[in-house]
Amino acid sequence: MMVKTMTRRIETGIPARLKELRRERDLTQTELASIIGVGRAAVANWESGIRLPKNSAIMAICRYFDVTPDYLCGRVDVRNVVIAPPVFRFDLGKLNYNGQKSLYNFYEYLLTREEFTE
Repeated sequence: MMVKTMTRRIETGIPARLKELRRERDLTQTELASIIGVGRAAVANWESGIRLPKNSAIMAICRYFDVTPDYLCGRVDVRNVVIAPPVFRFDLGKLNYNGQKSLYNFYEYLLTREEFTE
């Protein structure tokens, strides 16, 4: 006797968002697979909801499309949280405590000045 297995497909979240993101960039499944280092069948299975990507693949997808894992999974509708424009990004870890404190104090000072605030 042959036993049929039922595969539950996931219709929202990763499958829908992944397909949307890939199509926005005019990529084929094969091209996306090559970019993130998996086979085309893996991308096809993710988009059809048959399988879900591993965490490492989710992170590669998010890095490539510049979205958060929460966006890719369909939990939020904001693609990426931008804390500061790219021109103002810097590594605070390179400053010691006094440097970080001085930077914060300067920021607080600018907020008190009308010509620097909206």
